Amino acid sequence: MSYIKLTILSTLLLLPSCKKGLVERAEDEFEQSELRHETLDALDRTTVPYLGDFLRLYPKATVRYLSFGDAEFPSFSATTTLYDRYEFNLRIPVFYSEDNKAVTGFGEPLLHFMEVRSVTEQDGVVTKNAGELQKSFSETEWEALVAADGDFSELGLELIEDRPVPNFDLVKDLLRKTERVIPNTGER
Repeated sequence: MSYIKLTILSTLLLLPSCKKGLVERAEDEFEQSELRHETLDALDRTTVPYLGDFLRLYPKATVRYLSFGDAEFPSFSATTTLYDRYEFNLRIPVFYSEDNKAVTGFGEPLLHFMEVRSVTEQDGVVTKNAGELQKSFSETEWEALVAADGDFSELGLELIEDRPVPNFDLVKDLLRKTERVIPNTGER
């Protein structure tokens, strides 16, 4: 029997067991994800470092659970919009216990501010084009912003407050649609 035929035959014989292994792994990952979502849902968001201040300063912010960088999935992402022109995002890596039923800590926050130049929608897909003002904030800058009750001029940023971007409501709608709403389990 030729090497190619032998390779094809052995691949076909192994395929069902490989497929079974992939299915089992996917089931394990789904269970882990469910446990971690429940763990985050049970947290008092106002006690989470940085997130509590963000929600106090921007009570209309949306909170989502995302995967980003080296953070474990899911981790926190909170976004607020300002003056129908800007988005301000805070991401907080979350670390879990081995059984995924407890949070063992939080990582360094990632803060990004973005001006939106234009918003379009085509076939149900919302596209944002960034404006000139984009800035990532350090922890020190975040602390200064918190001390100034969210006044960005303390960081040398002068925001345009009276020129909303057309179609910006699409950005807000998209954020609301993707927000993590904590399920009502009847136990709270």
